Amino acid sequence: MKKIIKRLPVIWLIVGLLGLTLVFFGYQNLIRSGNNMETLQHPIESEQTRQQIETKQSANYDAAQIKPVTTTEYAKAQLDYRTLVNQSGIGALYIPTAAVQTKILAGMANDNLIVAVGTYRKNQQLGRDNYVVLAHNLVQGGGPLAQLNQAKVADIIYATDFVNVYEYRVSIHKIENQVNGELLQEPVQGESAKITLFRCEGALNTPNRMVVQGEFVKKYPAKQAATTIKKGLGLVSATQQTTQTKPQTAADKKQVSQPQSEVVEQFSQPQSIQKTVRDKTVQIFAVAHEFSYLLAIGYLIILVGLIKIKNKLNE
Repeated sequence: MKKIIKRLPVIWLIVGLLGLTLVFFGYQNLIRSGNNMETLQHPIESEQTRQQIETKQSANYDAAQIKPVTTTEYAKAQLDYRTLVNQSGIGALYIPTAAVQTKILAGMANDNLIVAVGTYRKNQQLGRDNYVVLAHNLVQGGGPLAQLNQAKVADIIYATDFVNVYEYRVSIHKIENQVNGELLQEPVQGESAKITLFRCEGALNTPNRMVVQGEFVKKYPAKQAATTIKKGLGLVSATQQTTQTKPQTAADKKQVSQPQSEVVEQFSQPQSIQKTVRDKTVQIFAVAHEFSYLLAIGYLIILVGLIKIKNKLNE
């Protein structure tokens, strides 16, 4: 028994190293998760069902509520990704050359901008005027538009409203100060429709924005899109989608307790061991990051206590 007690400090150190390893992997999974949600699928819809999408336009468009995101908030939002997308999802975005695959959510609610791109104006329509979307960007890296810097002029941007696919060709790629809002304005008469994507560029509270703008090329029914484009946009036929109705997260459970705001799940995500492990490590990272000081102090107190016990047994 004494031998086991004497080894407790070493065992505790090993436990600490294992904990740090899980936290590290959780952070890595968190950074990757911001632009790795292509498995969340939505059925291709007809024009008749379009109204279900339009109802989600009653969203938060108050730019004043947008604030810098902490790493803990980022992790929590990613864990609630499925719920947030089902609440506000109105489309999807795919830029193959820049490895951008993300959903389009109605409005600029802070959590929406963490897990996907949000729409800048109410009632925006793909293929018309200037369809502006934005997203948060962690200083450390990560976010729905983390790889936006890889987009180049003449690259194709694919977007969908689940009915049609819209193609845009990149015409502008630059870093702008936030006070220069010309690229967010509607096209003047005679100009083609546009899509504009932007995110923060630089340190916390930076005034700079990375902006990519594309000019409208064409649209066609989503069911006629190439298989690779459908996959990139997370589009499946209605018969392919697996219906899931049980709550998956704590946020889902809140929705069940509030029938008036019940979320209808139009998006589905195949469950896998890889996804479960990823979510668990992100959850561990979120807790460790939020209570880092308490965990560190508690760990050291226990370690010191175990060392003292060991020393007493050696006397």
